[in-house]
Amino acid sequence: MPAPAFSPYRAPIIAITLAGIGVAAAEYFLAGPVAAIIGLIGILAVGGVWLAIATSVSTREDGEVRELDTMRKQLEQADRIMKQQEKSAQLLVRRDLELSRVNEQLRELDHLKSDFVTVTTHQLRTPLAAIRWTLQMLAAGDVGPVTEEQKKFLLQAYESNNRLIDMLRDMLLADQIETGKFDQTGMQADPSAVIETLLKELNGIAEKHGVTVAYESPAKPVSVPVDPKHLQAVLQNLLENALKYTKQGGNVTIEATPGIGQVAISVADTGIGIPQSAQDRIFSRFFRAQNAVTMATDGTGLGLYIAKRIVEHYKGTLTFTSTEGSGTTFVFTLPTVAPAPKP
Repeated sequence: MPAPAFSPYRAPIIAITLAGIGVAAAEYFLAGPVAAIIGLIGILAVGGVWLAIATSVSTREDGEVRELDTMRKQLEQADRIMKQQEKSAQLLVRRDLELSRVNEQLRELDHLKSDFVTVTTHQLRTPLAAIRWTLQMLAAGDVGPVTEEQKKFLLQAYESNNRLIDMLRDMLLADQIETGKFDQTGMQADPSAVIETLLKELNGIAEKHGVTVAYESPAKPVSVPVDPKHLQAVLQNLLENALKYTKQGGNVTIEATPGIGQVAISVADTGIGIPQSAQDRIFSRFFRAQNAVTMATDGTGLGLYIAKRIVEHYKGTLTFTSTEGSGTTFVFTLPTVAPAPKP
């Protein structure tokens, strides 16, 4: 049998064939691992994405949980605050009701006190006035001669009786001011006439204390829209204080100075003066400076309080300047009106 003929193309063909077989074998043997690696890489990539997503979701959920927990705590705190406020409001309502009841009771007591003061002062003033008139007649010798010693005791009783009358007057005026019953309109007073009347009444006190009183009425008469009794109360309190707290040999000067639409009336003395520490309380109810208490133990401490309230009631002002040991000057102003026609 003849040998196969050798073709020059067989070697290359065989080489190519073997190469193809090798590639195929390589693909066959390498395809699995490579695919597995590629699959693993894909799995890892997808897992990373899902892990990132899961982490993000978890983080967001944790944040939402914390936020919800914070909101829950805030709501609980708000609820506690609301309950406390509700409790406080209930306490305030109860206290308001209690205060209303107490205020009502105080108003009732104040009315009772006012009625008591009014009735008492009116009931006492009449017999005291009768006693004063009787003592004055006895001291003057109108019902028979009296010795100097008897006259001395009668005058002491007369002065004590007058102090009681003045105290009742002050208490009644103070009560009228506080309860709003102090309302007198449509009346007029002549300050000069009131001053001159008072000076006659207080002349005995001035002589007893050895105090010189000077007053010069204004050239033109003036009239103020004030109840004459109230103007007298103001001037009497100021003048009595000036005489009481001025030592023997001192002076008291009264002046009435008309101005534009008002009159200024001053009462100046050379007395003991008002200490600086007491000046801010001088118009307070029942207040008396210590040097005043030392010099004159009797007194209610209502005079200046009443004087200021009366003056302010009639749209005026009451001020003072004082130096302890040198004297005091009180000045009050009142609006003026045309003088009332004489009948």
